[in-house]
Amino acid sequence: EVDPDKIGVLGHSLGGQGTYFLAAYDQRIKAAACNCSAPMFRQNPRVLEWARNRWYIYLKPLRPQLLEGRLPPIDMHHIIALVAPRPFLDLSGLNDGNTMTQRQRVLMNMEIMRVYELEQSPQNFAFYVHGRGHSAAYESRQLMAAWMDVHLKPPSATAAKVVGAR
Repeated sequence: EVDPDKIGVLGHSLGGQGTYFLAAYDQRIKAAACNCSAPMFRQNPRVLEWARNRWYIYLKPLRPQLLEGRLPPIDMHHIIALVAPRPFLDLSGLNDGNTMTQRQRVLMNMEIMRVYELEQSPQNFAFYVHGRGHSAAYESRQLMAAWMDVHLKPPSATAAKVVGAR
């Protein structure tokens, strides 16, 4: 009972990371939104967390080079750019972890927007930066739900309606 043309994915934190990896590599995903997902490799004082050897192991093959202080040749915005031209929304908190890493994320999102512009689909990318830390705040949840509505429902479901004067 799933419409294969209307599959969306969204997530928070670790679920947000899974969201952009899934959307980047699975064309069945038609719209995606992530909230407070992982920071990038660059400007990240805790970059080794991407290849840690405990609890949730993300990218184990990167561990040797990260231990040597070498960063991978790609970063998260390169992976997220693979979602284009399909709809993608990124929400993040400027005060979620390291300040410089989160500010770099804003610049990363500007680079992703360039890809969407090259794909002639800038309307399919957006980002929202908030000051609520690592939370799934009300406005974040509302934006993610609205993003899915706009990109997965018929246009008539989200079209602006004129309210008549009394």
